[in-house]
Amino acid sequence: MAKDKESLYEAIYDVVRSVPKGRVTTYGAVAAAIGAASGARVVGYAMNNCNGIKPKVPAHRVVNR
Repeated sequence: MAKDKESLYEAIYDVVRSVPKGRVTTYGAVAAAIGAASGARVVGYAMNNCNGIKPKVPAHRVVNR
């Protein structure tokens, strides 16, 4: 798992950007993909914080369960 908040969020954004158009994933699946199996809440915080990030982060592709 990444050490500081910025690199953790960047890892989350990279995973979310890799979700194909027309597909969705869950907060827990994104957390597991970055090695933070119980970090679904952190993924939610990152999605809430991604407005204005370039390149865009398709936060609408991340759902609850």
